[in-house]
Amino acid sequence: MAYAALLKAASAAIRSADPDATVILGGLAAATSSDFSGKAIAATEFLETVYAQGAGDFFDAVGFHPYTGSDLPDLNARRNSWGLMAGPIRSVMAAHGDEAKKIWITEYGAPTNENDGGVPEARQAELLASGVRIARDTPWLGPLFWYSYRDLGTDPADSEDWFGLMAEDGRAKPARAALESVASD
Repeated sequence: MAYAALLKAASAAIRSADPDATVILGGLAAATSSDFSGKAIAATEFLETVYAQGAGDFFDAVGFHPYTGSDLPDLNARRNSWGLMAGPIRSVMAAHGDEAKKIWITEYGAPTNENDGGVPEARQAELLASGVRIARDTPWLGPLFWYSYRDLGTDPADSEDWFGLMAEDGRAKPARAALESVASD
């Protein structure tokens, strides 16, 4: 796997420039099985391969993208990507002596194009607030990064246009208020 070699080289360069820098393993996705067409690798398989190729000492935390669709984040649910973090991913890390390393939620969000598969704006706000609370209250989780600040456009068929805390026209969505509220808890 070329990624392990790249991680080793990049980590060495980063630590040479800033010994206190935090190196995050690239954001894993919630794939649970490998797609042998080369488009996806199961998160646990990818992580096991990184360890098998001797790159376990070259990162300080694991990045993960635990998207849930319209389901609230749930560390105990087997079919929820948050449960994938709490179960299989943490198990792989523990098996390699890395239970003290955190998992950073390097991308989480929900599109609000509800007429084409997204969620209502109110549900987006609930997802954000719930995710932030869980991340804050779970010792083995690091920071949560919300995707994204502002909608990219208004094409109802393009979910990538609808992830923002702010609408494309600058209007604050309920998720923005939810973030401000949960951040001040």
